[in-house]
Amino acid sequence: MSDRGMMKWAPYRSLVEQSEFLEQMRYQKNKKERPTLTEDRKEEINRILQNYKGEILGITYYSDGYTYLIKTKIKRIDVENQQLILPEGKLKFRDIVKIENSVVL
Repeated sequence: MSDRGMMKWAPYRSLVEQSEFLEQMRYQKNKKERPTLTEDRKEEINRILQNYKGEILGITYYSDGYTYLIKTKIKRIDVENQQLILPEGKLKFRDIVKIENSVVL
């Protein structure tokens, strides 16, 4: 009798479409509502941006049902288009949930 090794597990992953569908279902199920910001939080974000001097910040932002944290510097604050220009790309003010000063990479 020969040992099939990992071949015996192949049927569980044989349908690529099924795996992709299940992953998409998990992604959709775990989405959260956009967090609402208190006036204090808005003022704190505004204060940090007004006093920004090139230090590394921890920016928590909301995108497509999830919140993410990036540690980065701001290249430019674009008030006209209401967005931050970061080395990684652009981030709209409305998507910012929290900004923290003095974050060490």
